[in-house]
Amino acid sequence: MSEGRYNIPKKYKVDKGMPLEALSQHIDNDKCKRIFETEIASVTWCYQIIDDKEQTEQLTPTMLIRQQGISVFEVSMKHKVSTELMTEMLTSLIPKRSIITYLCEGELAMAVYIPSQNGYASKMCTTDYYPFDTEKMIEIMNYEYDADKTVDQIHKRMLAMVRQQKRIIMVEKAFESLEQHSATKKSDLDYVFDEEALDKIREDADFVQEQLHVQVS
Repeated sequence: MSEGRYNIPKKYKVDKGMPLEALSQHIDNDKCKRIFETEIASVTWCYQIIDDKEQTEQLTPTMLIRQQGISVFEVSMKHKVSTELMTEMLTSLIPKRSIITYLCEGELAMAVYIPSQNGYASKMCTTDYYPFDTEKMIEIMNYEYDADKTVDQIHKRMLAMVRQQKRIIMVEKAFESLEQHSATKKSDLDYVFDEEALDKIREDADFVQEQLHVQVS
């Protein structure tokens, strides 16, 4: 059964806080180091999803993290810094097959990182932040699909899912920007129309006043 905010079985739970100060010492770029130290509130190694299902129930968290698998990290951010930048930094410090969730200001972002292997280049995909229902679990596992799959297959599915989520967010934000632009343009047109209408009213009033002045004279 799953436990906590993720729909991941309890048997994979690690719940290990990562030492931020020790990690930051390995960042060479001064700007990146400052961002890492200033913007990250905490990094937690939440789960280690492994293939050895028969023995998993007997593994302690310390034993789990020594196993090959998918490491699930949760990063609590102080501000919404680029998730791509943060993922590049974190995976350079912890170059493990991983899924990373970023939590900030009531929103969620996700990242998947697959290290280079067997001559293939590493793969990474991140989403921007988006609202999520805190009453619901963050879905990492797909029990129907993942039942008989290896961690490699599960990880590839997660990469595809995050890519799809990234596209959805990009489309939604582009459409929102389009709607705002259209609304602004309409508002500008309304303003121009109002100014023109006001000038016409003034002209009409002046004309009527002139006519009355002529008649009185």
